[in-house]
Amino acid sequence: MKQKIMCVLLFFLFLGIYIWTNEKLSFLMLVGMVVFVLLALLGNFVAKNMLQVTCTMKSSKGETNGALQLQLHNRSVFPVFRVDVDISLLNMLTESQVDIKRSYILLPFEKKEETIAFSSLFCGKIEMNRLAVHVVDCFGLSSFACKAKRKGHYYCYPAARELAAEIDKHAVIHNNTLETYLNRKGNDPTEILDIREYQRGDNVKMIHWKLSHKLGMKVVKELDMPSNQDILLVFALQGDVTEEAICRIVEYSLSFSKNLLMMDMHHDVILLDRNGNLIRMYTVESEDTYVWLEKRVLDGQLSLEKSDMDAYLTRKDYTNRYATVFYVLNERPSDDVFGEAVEYIVAT
Repeated sequence: MKQKIMCVLLFFLFLGIYIWTNEKLSFLMLVGMVVFVLLALLGNFVAKNMLQVTCTMKSSKGETNGALQLQLHNRSVFPVFRVDVDISLLNMLTESQVDIKRSYILLPFEKKEETIAFSSLFCGKIEMNRLAVHVVDCFGLSSFACKAKRKGHYYCYPAARELAAEIDKHAVIHNNTLETYLNRKGNDPTEILDIREYQRGDNVKMIHWKLSHKLGMKVVKELDMPSNQDILLVFALQGDVTEEAICRIVEYSLSFSKNLLMMDMHHDVILLDRNGNLIRMYTVESEDTYVWLEKRVLDGQLSLEKSDMDAYLTRKDYTNRYATVFYVLNERPSDDVFGEAVEYIVAT
């Protein structure tokens, strides 16, 4: 804005000088300024169409730091006096946002490349929520948005914890638990409870082929017995949902699941969407299934409300379908909905 005001003031100044003096030199100064401004606007418009900007997000597993590889290429004969790059990074799990701003000057046909390092305070999937690029002329009179390509995403993984002792303290695992469930009234492992769309990692044997053919997409059956596992792991938050609380509960729960797997305790994990509906029930029985679970949790868009998880467990009667239900919370529940049917664990 200041640059625009200065240009207007200079124009009227030169115009006033010309009117006052009525000399050739003052006229040439006025015309020269107008021509120069027009050339700057034209050059900026051409540069906008000829500028290539690419931003690639790079990272490696196990690191909390990531990097943005920013590449700019001016393919026009006009210089680009200023390129403003505005990048917004969004953590899909905690919904926290970080803004990065950069400005560059590019000569004709010049290429520039910069690596911008960044770090995430919280675990989760990091995506480029916004990549805005504007070219500005030397007078600051015009600002044109130009196209930019963005690539990649970045997973900031939670720290791993050793929780074997915690599991031993809480676990009450019964032998032959499948027989226990089969003998309970109302538990029929052949009864279909629900139908949902096929997702990567689902058991192929559970695909409902006839219905899939009719619907034009693969769907799987959810049986009365979700799996042959005897352990169910769920996690939720009660009270204020902060970024720190989300990160802590996810870190603790994923570590708990990882430790169960290392102890050969295969288990199921329930994830709900923000409406309290089932996203997926993961059966963690191998390293691959754990990796799928980990990435889906870090992808965010989850409901971490205790009330949603309580309602879903009650509706599906899951607390009576498993030998052990591990319920990970950020604090001890004030209202004990399930009593001894679950093992409450406070994430510390």
